[in-house]
This record gives sequence, structure tokens and C-alpha cells, in this order.
Amino acid sequence: MSVSSYYVQYDFVSSDHKPLITVFTDLFSTSVPTAASSINDAIVSTDWSQADDLCISQYRYELDIALRNINIPDPLCTHGMIHNSESIFCTCSDSYYDAIISCVQNACVQTIPFKIHNSQPTEHTIPGWNDYVKDKHDTARATFLDWMYCGKSRTGPTYDLMRKSRSQFKLALRYCQQYSDMLRADAHANALTLKAY
Repeated sequence: MSVSSYYVQYDFVSSDHKPLITVFTDLFSTSVPTAASSINDAIVSTDWSQADDLCISQYRYELDIALRNINIPDPLCTHGMIHNSESIFCTCSDSYYDAIISCVQNACVQTIPFKIHNSQPTEHTIPGWNDYVKDKHDTARATFLDWMYCGKSRTGPTYDLMRKSRSQFKLALRYCQQYSDMLRADAHANALTLKAY
């Protein structure tokens, strides 16, 4: 696995930090049980929320045994970089890293429950986003970019507008998160109503 690009998402509206986006050329490939791999257009991922104390204990046990069987390459030991060329050192580092990741993946597959969802997962979709949040998010994003363009001053109308729009966005988002079940039920009811006609 290698990094093909990375960048800071400056236009993201956040309270204290900006997301760092990293793009990898190859993602981890985790083998999953046959029942899951037979589903077309599905994404299978480890579901840590379903892991109880027994699963966690088994995971630690399996991972501990697997990691014990990995030998640290000689070039990575003390003064490895001094006595070896950079290419040898990097190759050994990559191999060692891949071995550790493989142990973690295998331990997860053996002990942690997994979940299957469509290629377009809906579990992070916020009910009511289009009705209550989207326009406020767009406004907050636009005013934030204006504020950045004006030099990120801590006073003045641009700063005040940015803060006000961000507060309105967060308030709308909090409302949708708080009443997500009700908004989801309303959306289903509206969909059924439209189908009836």
C-alpha cells in the first residue's frame, strides 16, 4: 500500500481543525467468510460496535499469537540504517509493516463480527439533511471561504457572518441528529404516500 496523494480540506467547516485527506493506491484487502463474499456490490467491514468482551479477548489472543511469529528484520534493529542501504531498509520496513497489518486483519476476520452494506452506505446519511441542513451548510461553507479569503480576521462583518452561519448550520445538524428516528419515519411515510399515487 502506498500514498498517491494527500491534501488538507481547507473548505471544511469545523470548530478547531481541518481534515487531512489521504489517497492510497491499494487499500487493505481483508478476506471475509464465504457467506459475505458472495454478495454482489457489497462492502464488508469489521463491526467493532457488535464486539463483546469475549470477542475482544479472542481478538487480543489471536493477534498476540500472530505477532509473536513475526521476526523483526535485522536491518530494522539498532543502527540498521547505518549498516544497510536505504533501499534495503525501506524494503524491510515495508515487509514488516505488511506482516503486522496482515496479522491484524486475520485476527479481525477470525474473531470480530462483520457487517455488510451496499456500495453506497446509508448509515452515515443524516435524515432531514436536504430539508433542514443542506442550504445552511452551503451558506456556512461559502461564508467560511469568504472569511478565509479576507485574511481570517477575528473581528468585522465577515467574521460575524461566518460565525452566525456556522451556528445556524450546527443547530440544524443537531436537530436532525436528535430527531433522526422521527425524520427517517417521516421520509418513509412520504415515500409510501408518493408510491400510492
